[in-house]
Amino acid sequence: KEIVDTDDPEDSSVMGSEDLSPDYNIDLLLPSDASSGSNEDHQPDPVHVFRLWQLFVDRVNPLTKIIHVPSVQPYVMEAATNMNNIPLNYQALLFSIFTMAAVSLSDAEATQMLEFSRDDALRKYTIGTKMALTKFNFLKNYDMVALQALLLYLVR
Repeated sequence: KEIVDTDDPEDSSVMGSEDLSPDYNIDLLLPSDASSGSNEDHQPDPVHVFRLWQLFVDRVNPLTKIIHVPSVQPYVMEAATNMNNIPLNYQALLFSIFTMAAVSLSDAEATQMLEFSRDDALRKYTIGTKMALTKFNFLKNYDMVALQALLLYLVR
């Protein structure tokens, strides 16, 4: 806690803090498979983005009420076209939303809707969440959106 509190808050950025020294305690919450690669490999197809979003709004959000749907909706629209234009904290939130939507599916529903198994969807979107949170350096950047993403990740 002392190390985190002594960091200069002006160094944090909504787009992430790749220039800051990495936090080696991140493995306490996120396993090490989130450290390399690209989020593009784990993002859903544009059609699946809208399906997963609607599943989250219908099945998960009424139970959790962690996000404000109208505030997140524009980022969902942008994610369908280009996930790289979205700030890392919102990328993490979207991936955690996709993960929770996949949790709400049965294996038959996932195969029909996403064209791959529920377990594959969970693995894919969970890794995307971990990668975005890690790149954002969520342990050093105090951000409500990253906290929402982390909470949804932990609830899954």
